[in-house]
Amino acid sequence: MNYDFGKYNLHTHSFYCGHGIGTLKEYVNQAKKNKIELLGFSEHCPVKGDRWGSSRMDYDTKELYLADIDSLKESEQNEDDQIKILSGFECDYFKEYDSYLSELKEKCDYLIFGVHYLNLPTYKDFPLHHYPLNSKALNIYTDQYIKSLESNLFSLAAHPDLFFIQYFKWDNQAKAISKEIIEAAIYYDIPLEVNGNGIMKNQIKGFNNDMRNVYPVKEFWQLAKSYDKLKIISNTDAHSPYNIKESFEKCDQFGKELSLEYSKANIDNIEKNHKVEFVK
Repeated sequence: MNYDFGKYNLHTHSFYCGHGIGTLKEYVNQAKKNKIELLGFSEHCPVKGDRWGSSRMDYDTKELYLADIDSLKESEQNEDDQIKILSGFECDYFKEYDSYLSELKEKCDYLIFGVHYLNLPTYKDFPLHHYPLNSKALNIYTDQYIKSLESNLFSLAAHPDLFFIQYFKWDNQAKAISKEIIEAAIYYDIPLEVNGNGIMKNQIKGFNNDMRNVYPVKEFWQLAKSYDKLKIISNTDAHSPYNIKESFEKCDQFGKELSLEYSKANIDNIEKNHKVEFVK
């Protein structure tokens, strides 16, 4: 079954992630109110040792989280206004976690990824959000993003233009690495995400003394849409059940302004592949 833009949301965070609010049931109720037919939970994936612990659930909580989703799935079977619910995680990918993520993928419905931390030569787990990025950091971001695409673990690639949160130029390097990410996404057939959470944030000074989203960035997506084979999707990346509606409305407006064509989500093979597929 295919789900159109606005009918699916596969990037969702609750109180489990530590920096979101709302129970899973509250998200289900809000999703129904907003006519969402497919809701995927994608809490930030914990790893042993609670690396990145300030923005992840505790490692020992992940089984409780999955059980909570399973309970919701079961209860929805008895509802007249059923919604399809999926279990997932949003991961930061590093090669050392290959086996762990492969095993985790078999325990849930799907995985997604985003690059939130950079492993710089002088600073392991450099937080992308907090400090301005230089040329070397941009190259490392791109390398980590493409390695995540190459891993074949993930259904979708979240906020590919997140680096613009701390990079303030649409220069030749920004264009070049954007092109690398887009072309790698096409090669590995993984959709890139227009992220509603970035749209919900306060705008900042743009590249031409105008105002822009911290992300998604229109220049990135204008380049992206020039590639016919690229699959583009949109999710709310909600951290509260009560901003789903506004986030989708802003994603819809952003897409229409740039004439983006959002792909459809398909879950016909999800039980076999543990992966959401997308069709243009």
